[in-house]
Amino acid sequence: MIVDGEVPPSRGAAPPVRPALRDFIRSIAASDGTLPIWSRWFAGDIKRTSLVGLDLLARDPIAFAEFERGLPKLTVDWFDDTIELAGWDHVPAGFIQCSPIYDHATLEARRRGWPVIRLEGTHLHPTLQPAETMHAILSMSRQLANAA
Repeated sequence: MIVDGEVPPSRGAAPPVRPALRDFIRSIAASDGTLPIWSRWFAGDIKRTSLVGLDLLARDPIAFAEFERGLPKLTVDWFDDTIELAGWDHVPAGFIQCSPIYDHATLEARRRGWPVIRLEGTHLHPTLQPAETMHAILSMSRQLANAA
């Protein structure tokens, strides 16, 4: 089950992010390859900040500070890695979409015949609305178990 993320290929090389996001990440890296913490990647981009849900989380400065403390420090070369996937089409899978960012992934999940649950939220929906996200995960788990 995938929650608001990329649908990996059925087999073969799977990069951690789509090429357009990798290009964006390269554009914000410091000369030594270090990146700002993830919550600062979209600073100044009000639309993206809203789609991700950072604006909602930032309404609670204490929660936002705690969230940021837990974010890893990455370098741009982390995003150059790939994972070689064995064929996994036989594995029951489903998709939970939380944000419009992953409309393309929802389309791919449907193309593959996966069950899809769509929540009306942001990418940070699991953090901002944990109970609703938990219910969606449990519902998807039941659907996948019944289909197996």
